Amino acid sequence: MWSQLGRDDRAAWGLYAGSAAEPYRVQADVAVRVTHCTCPSRRYPCKHGDALLATLEADPERFPIQEPPQWAADWLAGREAKTSRRAPGIVDEAARAKRVEQREGRVTQGLDELELWLRDLVQQGLVQAPSKPYTFWENAAARLVDSQAPGAARMVRELGTIAVGGVGWQERMVRALGRLTLLIQAWRRLEHLPEAALADVRSAVGFTVSQESVLATEPLRDAWLVAGQREVMGDRLAQRRTWLLGQVTKRPAMLLEFAVQEGSLPPALVVGSVMDAEVCFYPGAAPLRALVKANYGSMERPHELPCTTTVAECHQSLAARYAANPWTERQPACLRGVVPVGGGQQWCLRDDSGALPSFEHSHLLGLSGGHPVDVFAEWDGVKLAPLLVGKGHRFVRLPNPQY
Repeated sequence: MWSQLGRDDRAAWGLYAGSAAEPYRVQADVAVRVTHCTCPSRRYPCKHGDALLATLEADPERFPIQEPPQWAADWLAGREAKTSRRAPGIVDEAARAKRVEQREGRVTQGLDELELWLRDLVQQGLVQAPSKPYTFWENAAARLVDSQAPGAARMVRELGTIAVGGVGWQERMVRALGRLTLLIQAWRRLEHLPEAALADVRSAVGFTVSQESVLATEPLRDAWLVAGQREVMGDRLAQRRTWLLGQVTKRPAMLLEFAVQEGSLPPALVVGSVMDAEVCFYPGAAPLRALVKANYGSMERPHELPCTTTVAECHQSLAARYAANPWTERQPACLRGVVPVGGGQQWCLRDDSGALPSFEHSHLLGLSGGHPVDVFAEWDGVKLAPLLVGKGHRFVRLPNPQY
């Protein structure tokens, strides 16, 4: 499928006979592994760019050393011109502001289209949702990705998962549709929102905050207990959520780490350990996500889980956080003296003040022996996923849940 393959001391190029009438022009800056292709794919790098680099590595003899064709030379010249305009360490604020403005315009258009799509979905009747094909949800999400709103796209994909989620999917679907609608309305009122709420809306849409800016904020020093950890493998990324509890400040914090699936996550903190550390929080009305700015070493572990509450108090805490940030996806729950009860699909953790639904966890049931235990869990808006048990003067980490 390749023709006119060639290379020089910097680049490689070739023509690929794809589905279009004209072959795709594929080129790569080999030193930095940046590629460019004339195919219509929305992905970067596209498969043709990856294939060109892979072919070069596997069989360099197929790429004779020669002068690049005009189309490849023009691309290389354009890269050199852009590089020369960038002075090291200097940010073009005007250009950055223009890029942000352009992106916000694309997001607005994407969310306007999403609102029409949501109205059609509801008017057709939610009873039809489970029969919708995968492409129905994925195409809507892909349009949001094109509009540079990946957070909203993820929420749309979750609708498809909810639709085939079994008993109780209708209530979860209505809740998710409400969160999406609220996000659309909040985006249209950005200029009227307080700074903390503004940060939550932009984060929910998919805007990122640099680690440098987070670490530049005022840190919070405490004796942080590593209370729970959960690793999730996705289609393209591995994710680790590590939960911390401040023993003095009573603040929870979540450390979020990513790695490509073929790679590996960085070394994990030990669940049940305590570190004297400074932590900086990402902006928001009820901040949870954080970064460790400085770790001064380990400390003695407490005899019992800190920050524990009754079930009724936990209900109030969860409600307050959702009121501050309705797009919170995961929340910590540290419960005091609860008993796991239930069977089949009806599991919960309860005390005298109430109960919270929980995923089935036979290991937790065995540890408790039917008696009250302290539990740290992760709340996803529907059920608790227990991660750590405090029994007597010892902590027991529960197996990584596969919910």
